[in-house]
Amino acid sequence: MILQALNSYYERLKDDLEADIPFWGFSRQKIHFALTIDLNGNLLQVFDLRDVQGSKRIPKQLIVPEVVKRTSGPPKPNFLWDNSCYVLGADNKGNLEWCQEAFEEFRKYHHKIGDELGDEGMMAVLRFLDSRQLKEATELPHWDEMAGMNLVFRLDGDLKYIHERPAIRDAWLSYLGQKSSEVVATCLVSGKEKPIARLHHDIKGVKGARAKGAAIVSFNRPAFRSYGKTQNYNAPVSGDIAFAYTAAFNHLLRFESRQKVQIGDATTVFWAERRSPLEGFMGMLLNPQDDTADTVKIRLFLEAVKDGKMPSEIVDPDIQF
Repeated sequence: MILQALNSYYERLKDDLEADIPFWGFSRQKIHFALTIDLNGNLLQVFDLRDVQGSKRIPKQLIVPEVVKRTSGPPKPNFLWDNSCYVLGADNKGNLEWCQEAFEEFRKYHHKIGDELGDEGMMAVLRFLDSRQLKEATELPHWDEMAGMNLVFRLDGDLKYIHERPAIRDAWLSYLGQKSSEVVATCLVSGKEKPIARLHHDIKGVKGARAKGAAIVSFNRPAFRSYGKTQNYNAPVSGDIAFAYTAAFNHLLRFESRQKVQIGDATTVFWAERRSPLEGFMGMLLNPQDDTADTVKIRLFLEAVKDGKMPSEIVDPDIQF
């Protein structure tokens, strides 16, 4: 079962420091700018986090609190990060009324989670959101590039972002735990009785799918449902495993991944049951880059195959791939 294999892959990755994969309650997202604030919530600097690659500026991939699943309806804010509409109450699409509503929901959401926390970083964010004494967003540095993009907060003098502060991480995980699903059933992956995820996170990086991501487990029309169940309760997967398989999938599909290949309209990912050179090498073989080291490895591999030899430094016949 594909979800079971992806869950096992995640369990391996979370113990691998080089993998840098998010833990439960967090996700990897594209972040464009950081707002540096002081203890009183005053905005001191707008810091551009993007990397320059050729003529393009690429947003930084950061591990931030879990992204909210947004469908139609009222604004749904993320915790300590979001686009400028939620964080600053403005974008460049003329959605002033919607953005003001989104900002107010963002402000109330952070008071709900952070009012009793007492962390100075959290208090600084709340003061920032309550002050409403900022210059108009459109007058801020980098506004033309920042409008509609994802932003995070940083406390002046700190190297880490505010969402990375230990007390704030603990408060976020506690809040998530209180929100866990009330629907308990047998998880199709683990076989255990657990709270079931109503929605699964989006899979990003699949060619032809929506930019915001797509789902591989989804029941969005009455004809797809059975026995009166709605949404993903039709295919019950526990919340922790729904998180794990989507995190593993998104790790495989990330921009710099060497464990995916595009052939026509099909995006294919691959991994092994345990760490193996074959995982990255298969990407080199199927989709070689302009890299001298890669070219040498591929040549040696093909020469071994041509001579009827097993390239044992790459291929382990006892590993499942």
